[in-house]
Amino acid sequence: RSVDRNLADSNRAEVSTYQIAPYVRGPLGNFANYQVRWDWTSSNSSGSSAQSTSNTASFVLSSGQALFSRLGWSLNASRQSSEFGNRGSQVSTSFNGRLTFAVIPEFQLSAGAGQERNDYQLSSQKSSTYWSGGFTWKPTERTVLEVTREHRFFGNAYNIRFEHRTPRTV
Repeated sequence: RSVDRNLADSNRAEVSTYQIAPYVRGPLGNFANYQVRWDWTSSNSSGSSAQSTSNTASFVLSSGQALFSRLGWSLNASRQSSEFGNRGSQVSTSFNGRLTFAVIPEFQLSAGAGQERNDYQLSSQKSSTYWSGGFTWKPTERTVLEVTREHRFFGNAYNIRFEHRTPRTV
């Protein structure tokens, strides 16, 4: 909130969000790595009934580095349950697999497919398959460019991520 009362306006709200996201991860010999995560998020908005609580559980099993130098894989499963105050709830479940191939160590191609199910309170359950494809380029140890395209039930989705860390930053 502004300390200047001249800026007071009924079109303002103070929003607070709390999140807890513990996880466990580790190797399964040289064959695979695993990660199990639980994520709880709660958001509240002052002067409004806009409150939400979300619980997400996820499991990832991915190829170990020692056995798979150029070809990688991962299997993912997640379930998210969201409550929106007095406005209902939503449950989403997703299962997918992904393959990656390192053309050269700095450049990887990826392809994936999966199944998702969305249970929205306002409409019926929606179950569909989806696919994705893309690439990751890591020209240096501090620079990453990742481009992905997904085809899902609502249409195509695109994601571009560029990350660069300067030499003296963590």
